Amino acid sequence: MLKEKRFFITAAATVLFCTPALAPVGHVFADSSSLQQRISVLSSQQQTAHINGVYHVDQLVKFNGKWYVVDNGIAIPPIDYNNYIPVGPLTVTDKNGNVLSNQTLYKGSYFTFGKTEFSVINLTSNTVALSIGGEPVSFNRNAFGNRFVLSDQVPAAKFKVGDKVKISDKATSETNGYDLTPHRNWKGTIKSVTQYKHSNSNWEYCVEYPNGQQNVHVPEQDIILDSESPTIDLSKIKQAGINGFNSGGWSYPSGQCTSFVAGILASQGVNTSKFNYLGNGADWAGNARSRGIKVDMTPSVGAVVSFKGVPPYYIAPYGHVAFITKVNSNGTFHVYEGNWSGTSFHERDVALDNAVAGIIHF
Repeated sequence: MLKEKRFFITAAATVLFCTPALAPVGHVFADSSSLQQRISVLSSQQQTAHINGVYHVDQLVKFNGKWYVVDNGIAIPPIDYNNYIPVGPLTVTDKNGNVLSNQTLYKGSYFTFGKTEFSVINLTSNTVALSIGGEPVSFNRNAFGNRFVLSDQVPAAKFKVGDKVKISDKATSETNGYDLTPHRNWKGTIKSVTQYKHSNSNWEYCVEYPNGQQNVHVPEQDIILDSESPTIDLSKIKQAGINGFNSGGWSYPSGQCTSFVAGILASQGVNTSKFNYLGNGADWAGNARSRGIKVDMTPSVGAVVSFKGVPPYYIAPYGHVAFITKVNSNGTFHVYEGNWSGTSFHERDVALDNAVAGIIHF
């Protein structure tokens, strides 16, 4: 039986090349050439790491005629050959890390990685793939804690999963060459973080937008936190609103405040399903809330204000909607709107009074 096997640690053996261990987590490569290019770039960085601490032989595996160990605590489930650690570079110890004279491994033994520097094949915030004994091995990076030490430390990632960010207005392309310019100034959420050297960036991010689209390889240099976002491009916002007012669409007729705001939201990449068929301006707040969209009484740049049908400014029962472009220090806020006295564009400061049905944060 396998648990009765015993052997002596020997020099590292032949390379076991497992393509999945080299593919960055969360990435799908279009072809083998792009994979090889990414591997080449990673290799050229010459980044290494060493692993401190004592580990346990939970599994002793013979694979393709060679012996490997697995410590379940640092492996990535489901455990397979990508998690197999070649025995060559390992040092047999007791549970306290004291080196044993008998360098024989059993299931249940303890070991360390010694002082060996291992080449980093791929690194994300959650996983790491190292070249150990000439073979790629994948680990759960978080399980190491501070026992995993990069010898060629790079600056920590500026953003984390869940951060609300915006694509810079100077962004040009993703790290894989795809055009990023159509998504300049788009707001989204960080879905994954991967270490990858590109231009002035050491990290790349997957950014998902409210309309469901994603950019998977956005370099750090082209991302800013939403709270750091510069003032929105008012000229583009204005033109998008006028276009919506004139053409209509998204379930709203032309010449209306609703089509004006819908035109702006569409230009900002908001998923159409969030703002179409919301009804008259007075109905937007309630209907948006019923769709699970955040509605409150806190004005913010980029949000939409829904007004009740309260005379003399807002005709009952239709009400009104407008797009917020600025929040003033005195509590009022500035809006762009259409169909104010029939015009295609109008702007003004508004007070947060009882005419406001709600502030909608698409």
